Amino acid sequence: MLSIACLAAATGCSILEKGKRTGFSNETSRQSSGLASRPLSKSDTAGISSRDRLRRDAQRAKADALYQQGRKLFYDGKYKQAIRKLVASQDLLRQASQTEYSEQIAKLDNFMTYMNQSWATDLVEQGKALEKKKHYKAAVKQYETAINKDPRRSKEILLLLHQVQRRQRLQGSKQ
Repeated sequence: MLSIACLAAATGCSILEKGKRTGFSNETSRQSSGLASRPLSKSDTAGISSRDRLRRDAQRAKADALYQQGRKLFYDGKYKQAIRKLVASQDLLRQASQTEYSEQIAKLDNFMTYMNQSWATDLVEQGKALEKKKHYKAAVKQYETAINKDPRRSKEILLLLHQVQRRQRLQGSKQ
């Protein structure tokens, strides 16, 4: 174990506790590991920066792929799956760098808002179609979901919801 500790100190790696992971960590923070007697040099921090850049670039590439998948799912009308992909993309960007990718994170927020508005519009149209077929319970559910997806249109959708509920009561009283 002593030779491993010496090797770790010489290479700038810290030893992880047994049971958590095996091997050396990727972090080079000698001060936190308590293994080094000297502070990090400029060449050490350059290594950290390039490793961090590689990690960020890899996460950005994964986030871009998830974004593209989400867009495709959105245009295919698969809103729930699209939202999941976009949220995962956003999470990866936040993990990579909250500040560096803040603009992309904000754009994803805007796109998801637009997507929810489109989803709500589709739900309202589905609700209207169900209402014409006298499937009032299903129409109510579509309208309620639409309100959750686009709360700013709640007044408009609530009017439709109340109309279908009134028709549902009238239908029930006729039977």
